[in-house]
Amino acid sequence: MFKHSIIFALILLITIPMMGAENVVKHGNSFLLGGRKVVIITHKTDTTYNSQIAKFLTASGAQVVEGMAAKVIYPRLVITRGEIEGKTGDGFSIKVSRNKIAIRYTSDQYATKAIEYLQTLYDEPFARQIIRGVNVISIERRIKTNNMPGINGSVVDCASKYLALETIQAALRRLSASGKRDVIVLLGSPDAMRLNMECFTLFNPNQAIVAPKESYSPVLSSNLTRFGTTNNIKITLGVDLLSENKNFENWSGHQINSVEGMRLVRAIIEELAHTWGVDRLYIGQSTDTYANDVRYRAFLSKIATDNRVELVIL
Repeated sequence: MFKHSIIFALILLITIPMMGAENVVKHGNSFLLGGRKVVIITHKTDTTYNSQIAKFLTASGAQVVEGMAAKVIYPRLVITRGEIEGKTGDGFSIKVSRNKIAIRYTSDQYATKAIEYLQTLYDEPFARQIIRGVNVISIERRIKTNNMPGINGSVVDCASKYLALETIQAALRRLSASGKRDVIVLLGSPDAMRLNMECFTLFNPNQAIVAPKESYSPVLSSNLTRFGTTNNIKITLGVDLLSENKNFENWSGHQINSVEGMRLVRAIIEELAHTWGVDRLYIGQSTDTYANDVRYRAFLSKIATDNRVELVIL
């Protein structure tokens, strides 16, 4: 564990593989292919996928044309490399309209996936060859180790000792005044799991994991969200799920990375995501006991995918 002082840290984002598109919006503006002339537009230094796309379009009934004039005259398929607007992570987006198909991808891997996905949109209703009208976003959050963007490692530790909301807010103001605008508020650690959660009650209705009067409810999350927005502070809630946790073991009867322990870990993250409104959760350090347990990491990755929550390891 760490002391709640400034930590110059690295970040590991747990993999969140997207098996399908994250967001698919269907509409009626399909792109007509049959017998139509279509121009492919890419950045002049990145024409890697032109032949692959041209082959697909031709096989689907379109005529691929080239030249500057064609870019003005004919319907277009535009493919570009870059970040997906408003999203963090690797992936692709596809926007289909009557006269334009726009594909954006973050890496070669996702360019291939985007083209594969585009091919699934081909249809022949009433003997017409079309690309169905949809807007698609598919994102896989990255596994990476790099300097943690924005977060200075500042932590308000509410696990070792219960802190009232006013005390937490005062600590946040002090950190903000010293230039720390990305802060972890730690609610659960081997010292105590100060979370008032339904899953704890269901798991062990006869014994609270911590005294209710010294635990936090979803109200804290909403209060901190408002406080952070008002004061321009990015607040990440934290629950240590990677350390050996005797407090957890004594209460539950299970090690945190055991089969039964992992069922409860899943319940904790799901409740935080869906009841507390958490979409980014700090879960421990890369040096913690279970941080390199491959089976446990894969398990956490699956939970992150299922619940669309980003799990952060310092």
